[in-house]
Amino acid sequence: MLYWNVQAAEDAEATVEISYFTSGLTWSADYMCITDPDETKLDITGYVRVFNNSGEEYENAQVRLVVGKINLVEKIAELAQRTFGVPVEELAKGDQLKLGRVVARAAMGKAFGGALSAPVAAPAEPKQIEKEGLGEYFIYTIEGTETIPTGWSKRLRSFDGADVPFRIQYRYRPAEYGDQLVRMFLLVNDEESNLGTTPLPDGVVRVYRDNGRDGLGFRVEQAIKYVPIGEDIELNLGPTRK
Repeated sequence: MLYWNVQAAEDAEATVEISYFTSGLTWSADYMCITDPDETKLDITGYVRVFNNSGEEYENAQVRLVVGKINLVEKIAELAQRTFGVPVEELAKGDQLKLGRVVARAAMGKAFGGALSAPVAAPAEPKQIEKEGLGEYFIYTIEGTETIPTGWSKRLRSFDGADVPFRIQYRYRPAEYGDQLVRMFLLVNDEESNLGTTPLPDGVVRVYRDNGRDGLGFRVEQAIKYVPIGEDIELNLGPTRK
């Protein structure tokens, strides 16, 4: 689900704000890595793709994306215990719904401030994505506005990491990789590696090698799970060549 916030001024003295949850809006991440010919460092570019299958047309909308989980169920239970002194399941249905609205509005309002909101002036320069830490999750704020018709998706660049160092490691672990020696690229999501400003969301990594002749050689495509700041990223290049 996604939080939707609209502000509209009907005249100089009146402002109308409408906030509600909607569904059918999703996003995914992918990463493109290009190593130098000697495979000593790489450039990594992150992308996010926003999908609109909501049935609504979002024109000139501000987009903010959550990396991580907003644990609404746990927060509702905590608020019920603190406010009424009983587990949430012991409350009347009406009280449960009220608590749910309070927690959802607070959490999503803080996270998004309007996930897709009223039109604002688009920037003249290429869009950037600002990142903000909020407890258990991070917010990617895409600069300017985006128009995403229903049934469409749009791919946006999220970050660039240049000259990211990595280590090459060979592993023989039959239980994990089978009876073969595999080659690994190991890098770290931290500032020393020109990364590490935010966690990296789940996504697909594609690795290429610069062949030194204005071309790229494909190495591997691999899915990765959520990578916190300071954690390793392990890329399996597959069995070594004999």
